[in-house]
Amino acid sequence: MRGIVMLSLEPRTVALWAALLTVTVTAVGQICLKHGVNLVQFYRVAQPAERAPWESVWALGTNPFVLGGIGLYGASTLLWIFVLSRLPLSQAYPFVGLSIVITSVFGALLLGERLSPGQVLGIVMVSAGVLLVVKA
Repeated sequence: MRGIVMLSLEPRTVALWAALLTVTVTAVGQICLKHGVNLVQFYRVAQPAERAPWESVWALGTNPFVLGGIGLYGASTLLWIFVLSRLPLSQAYPFVGLSIVITSVFGALLLGERLSPGQVLGIVMVSAGVLLVVKA
């Protein structure tokens, strides 16, 4: 067939990519939640002090970024179930460490958060550790 590329990946390779996708979706969910909470905090500061506390809860519960973050957590849970059905836990779970790496990098890039030299070193060490486990 011309123009069609067929990829044949081993089940383990598919599961490893799914694990990476899972932690990336989780990290994006964290960024959405943080951005939504920041927006609501700004809203609260801009409003008079006599506002009822439930208004902040309502503002969080109706914030599209917060709702999006919650939805992404649901999606990542479904992806994680797929991963766990195809990889031993000892190979799958180290990918959770990558959520620290990806969330920190996204926080710096998308939210302007500062990474200290110690955090950067930790990110490198966690990444190396996950790579060692995956290659074993």
